[in-house]
Amino acid sequence: MKKYLFILSMFVISGISAWQIDSSYKIVIPENPYDPSVKKALSEGAVCLQSILRQKGMTLPIVTASRPESGKKSIFIGFPDGRKYKNFSGSIRFDKRDIYITGNDVHVKGKKGKNNSFRSYFLGSIKAMTRFMELYLNVRFVLPDANGTAILPGPLPELPEKRYISVDPPLIFSTGCWTDMIYEYANNCYGRGSIHCYGGHSWYSAVPVAKYGKSNPEYYAVLDGRRAPDVHYWSLCISNPAVQELIYKEMLKQLDDGAEAVELAQTDGYRECECAKCKKLYNVDDPAERLWIFHTLLAKRLMKDRPGKKVMIIAYSPTFAPPKTFSEFPPNVIVELARYDEKDFQQWQKIKVPGGFITYIYNWGYYQPGGLTPKFSTKLAAGQVRRFMKYKVKGVYRCGFGNIYGLEGPVYYLFGKLFDDPGLDVEKAVSEYCVAAFGKNAAPAMNNFFKLIDEAVDNFVTEYHNEKTALSSHPESLLSAMWTPQRLKKMENQLLIAERAKKSSVEEKRLAITRYQFNYMKNLMQIQFAYQAYTLTPSKELLKIILKLLDERALIGKQAFKGSKKLTFPGFPHIFHLGVPANKFATNGTLNATLAAPYTWNTKAIRTKSVLPGVSVKKMTVRRIKGKAGMDFSSGVWKNIPWEELSEIQLNPLKTKSRFKVAYDSQNLYTAIESDLSDIKSYLPLGKDGKCWQFDCVEMVVDPWGTREKYFHFVTNPVANSLYESAVGLIEDPLHPLFRSMDPSWNGKWSYLSKRKNNTWSLLFIIPFSTIGKKAAPGDMWCFNICREAFEKGSTQPELSCWSPCFEAFTFHEKSTFGELYFQ
Repeated sequence: MKKYLFILSMFVISGISAWQIDSSYKIVIPENPYDPSVKKALSEGAVCLQSILRQKGMTLPIVTASRPESGKKSIFIGFPDGRKYKNFSGSIRFDKRDIYITGNDVHVKGKKGKNNSFRSYFLGSIKAMTRFMELYLNVRFVLPDANGTAILPGPLPELPEKRYISVDPPLIFSTGCWTDMIYEYANNCYGRGSIHCYGGHSWYSAVPVAKYGKSNPEYYAVLDGRRAPDVHYWSLCISNPAVQELIYKEMLKQLDDGAEAVELAQTDGYRECECAKCKKLYNVDDPAERLWIFHTLLAKRLMKDRPGKKVMIIAYSPTFAPPKTFSEFPPNVIVELARYDEKDFQQWQKIKVPGGFITYIYNWGYYQPGGLTPKFSTKLAAGQVRRFMKYKVKGVYRCGFGNIYGLEGPVYYLFGKLFDDPGLDVEKAVSEYCVAAFGKNAAPAMNNFFKLIDEAVDNFVTEYHNEKTALSSHPESLLSAMWTPQRLKKMENQLLIAERAKKSSVEEKRLAITRYQFNYMKNLMQIQFAYQAYTLTPSKELLKIILKLLDERALIGKQAFKGSKKLTFPGFPHIFHLGVPANKFATNGTLNATLAAPYTWNTKAIRTKSVLPGVSVKKMTVRRIKGKAGMDFSSGVWKNIPWEELSEIQLNPLKTKSRFKVAYDSQNLYTAIESDLSDIKSYLPLGKDGKCWQFDCVEMVVDPWGTREKYFHFVTNPVANSLYESAVGLIEDPLHPLFRSMDPSWNGKWSYLSKRKNNTWSLLFIIPFSTIGKKAAPGDMWCFNICREAFEKGSTQPELSCWSPCFEAFTFHEKSTFGELYFQ
């Protein structure tokens, strides 16, 4: 394969006489560069270079000058040289034993400032400086922050008398991570450049609900028969001319602010507006095609109004596939792909995209099934980058990048360096990483350690995290298959060998990150395997082991958070820069990574009560009725159906008593509830999908499949027009933000009757089988629970009670403790 050396070209101008830097040199930066923010960045780069040279026995001063003065033994950083540089490009020039490192050092939107983030700039000089350090000082940028900059052992390469090296990165847009400047520039994650990006969804900014939700509901999509600006994942009515204009004005706003291109992207979890005009828009039946046409028309309009400016249109659910009604985009269009394997690129070869492609990738992120464990391999990274270069991808947005540097550091590093040279030898690069990061003595063991990680990932995970088995629906099963006791033991042995090897203090610090994150993963799996044994054979002995491991897990969390809401690590302030929340840390991630029992157990309560959690769930028989299910729960069809009582969620004494009955007929499921409630308490209606759980309420969960994987959630308060509904686990698109999670935008046709009398709240849920997509039949088993939140006067903490109490996790949504309905 052709080696690009990131389209790095070396031109030998004359004969070479080798030499090296010595202590008589100085580092020089401009006295008055582009603006103070550029000066700050150049100073940071100079300090990094100074530190590396000091480690090699040379102490060089950093000085400023108005212009370069040749022949004075200097390393000049950031001085203009008359050449025109674009985007993040720069150069390295050797001339008579002076070194000139320069590049395009300007604000991406032409705005000078004193305290702008380095992310707001093209810093070609910094990119060129990191390349100089790699080529001639044997530096490898293995982790963020100063302690992550390492030097390979051995003598430094000799330097040429005259040579010019053009440093021209292939990516004009490379972002998704917010660590320190030097690491990111070295590993090609330097920023968004002059493309204004919203992180995937521009419509939110164009038509914000906070501004227009109440005043102009007609701007928002009709969903389930009503204008719905209030649902969690709302959408827009794109047939409305005012909406079209607001989206276009937002594009112009960002372009007129200095951006050269602007992202154009529908809302997340997109649902098409159901109004008649939207259904007829552009005379096409496909909702995705309507989006393609709409966005392309905006691009054509932009060509006339802002010649030379560009628009980056996202290809994301539902527009993963290329358009069908046209085969060529306007000259000002870039397409942002959220699907990017070989098959996807082949599809797009049929469509002319003049502005080329940018990709929005999902390699990482603690929302993936692996959560806070390794999710991507060096093999996957190499294949992906080489494909991107093959199809001339111009930019990459790394969604969820950088959560576990200790376990995925080599993959992060390799992914970035492959853009410098797609033909890079992967095994050699990882071996080199281990030597640089951990020292030559520990490197062999660490290389073996990371190979074991790669093997596990490659056995079970594909590029889109569509696991090669059905395990993707069960993160606990996926983790158990990937991180077997045998593999963990091998990894532990290699880590111990590395820890015993002789190392420098900074190499010890880097290894400590890997040790910490491995301990997290090892503890996670020890709990998982112990819990699997416990579920088969519950015993006090196994429970004791699990509780001890959960205590160790809590301690691991305390070591990381140290009382803060964000993770920290000594000497590496950016290692956990994304700030994994403590509750997500406990459950190994969010969305489709979330683990429940036993990770969510209330260990204190379990010890206090001295019970075996999760041993049994409540069960009841549901009778089929003939006749109307009314509100008189002591007569008619209800007369001979016994009451079931609710218990406090952790089996404490219950103040607010509640009971219920369940019945069914050919059309509906009926649940009758009676609960204590003072007649003098009053409530304001919260409307549809209001936050009903903040007040006295009854909650019902129904899993008609009986699999404990997906279910429906219904809530209501003791007042009319105050209800909430959601579906959990029904979204099966792995790129959807609510994949296998709670979808509050789900709406079903169901009803309830409610009355209050004699300090009793009587409630009847009527759930049509047509709403939940499954009809009950004799012999069926459904999972089910009835729950009550009761607020005492002046208290913000409710008393929680359930039919099948979730003693272990203190939540109504612990699926393992749902009760079971058996239909007669």
